[in-house]
Parts: sequence; structure tokens; C-alpha cells
Amino acid sequence: HDLVLASSPAIVFTADEVWQHHPSLLAECESVHFGEWPRRTTAGTSSDEWMCLREVGDAVNAAIEPLRAAKTMATTAEAEVTITAPPTWVEHLGQYRDELPGLLIVASATLVAGQPGQAVVVEVQRTTLPKCERCWKYSASIGSHPAHPTLCARCASATTRCSTT
Repeated sequence: HDLVLASSPAIVFTADEVWQHHPSLLAECESVHFGEWPRRTTAGTSSDEWMCLREVGDAVNAAIEPLRAAKTMATTAEAEVTITAPPTWVEHLGQYRDELPGLLIVASATLVAGQPGQAVVVEVQRTTLPKCERCWKYSASIGSHPAHPTLCARCASATTRCSTT
């Protein structure tokens, strides 16, 4: 549904043909060009979370940039960050705790609750974690799969899955 709607301005006729040949889409309306994006049922519930993520990302990048300029680090991926933020921010960001390193493009990210109203403080240090030979991410899970000692758990799983099919 969403893919056909998104592609309809660029591939007008093809998108409409897809719509015409899919019964549930056709039941919604007669053409992709009359289709509508799904409406949000709770407006604004995630805007605070995205604001926190963006501001924390900006703070992390600002803290890492002097280290990159001084050639202490080549990339943000070499950084381990500790983020001290107000408790409400930690609450918003807590649900993304496992995804924070990927979102911030760092080796690891730790959240610490500070005082209410406190500004976000980011401490940065160069990682000591090994680097995966496949995805180039620094991870503590490298070597966790005996058949792939130089890969992280995610890459080892993908490689094992691909070799068995």
C-alpha cells in the first residue's frame, strides 16, 4: 500500500496498474491517485522522542567532532559515549537503548539519568572493542560464533544463514 502510494508520482501508470491488480487496494479506492496515507491515531506521541533523539545526536556529534579534528578518532564509529540527560529524556530514550549505538553511529552508548532541567552532557572515549571484518562496527560480540571468530554475532548469524541455504 505505502510503497505503491510513494512511487505513484514517479511511475504513474505502473503504480496504478499495481493498484488495479490488488483486490484489497482496489477495495480502498478505484485508483492509487485517490489513495490516502494512513492517518495517525495519536498525533504527536513520538515527536518528543524524535526531538530527544535529534538533540542527543547533535550533542554526541558536537562532543566527538573535536576528537576527529585532532585525529584522535577517524570516525564516530570508534567512539564509546556516555550520555547524561534529564530523567524525562532518559525515559524517552530508554526504549531505544539497544538501538542507540546504531542511531548515533557509535560503538556503544550508555544512558545516565541526570538532574531535571540539566543540559545533555556527553562523555566520549575511544573504543577498545574489536572491529567486525564484515560490517566494520566495533562490538563486544565479535568472536561469539566459533566458526566466525572475526565477525560480530549479527554478521556471523547472517553468514551462517546464507551458507546453509
